[in-house]
Amino acid sequence: MLSKIEEISLLQRQFLTYHRLNHQKFLEGLGLYYGQPMMLMCLADNGELSQKELARFLHTSSAAVAVSVKRLEKKGLLKKRVDKEDMRFNKIALTEEGAKKAAAAKKGMGAVDKRCFDGFSEEELDALVRFYERMIKNLESEVKE
Repeated sequence: MLSKIEEISLLQRQFLTYHRLNHQKFLEGLGLYYGQPMMLMCLADNGELSQKELARFLHTSSAAVAVSVKRLEKKGLLKKRVDKEDMRFNKIALTEEGAKKAAAAKKGMGAVDKRCFDGFSEEELDALVRFYERMIKNLESEVKE
């Protein structure tokens, strides 16, 4: 028999799996992989960024960003240019097509996210926000730099 914490952890993993599968199913139609829309949406929201800035925003490594940037650049969704203030760095920006994909991904992924919470009351959503904030606070000190 599972403890309550084990049961919740199992349900959380199942939820995350189905959430990701729903996102992936939608993203296939856009020709994007799961992690790529977050980078596109980050650039859409923040404008040009360096790889280091993107990594910080996305809570990932510069190496992981470099791989995604290369793939998205090859697809014509991103462009790089040398930073005028510091020529050692590249600035990364969306192309026109990248901006369209970012908007489409945001809309489609938002629809999946909205479907997750069908039938939830405002009070239930507020409680869920508080629970997640508390769980994040409980865990974040272990991974802070």
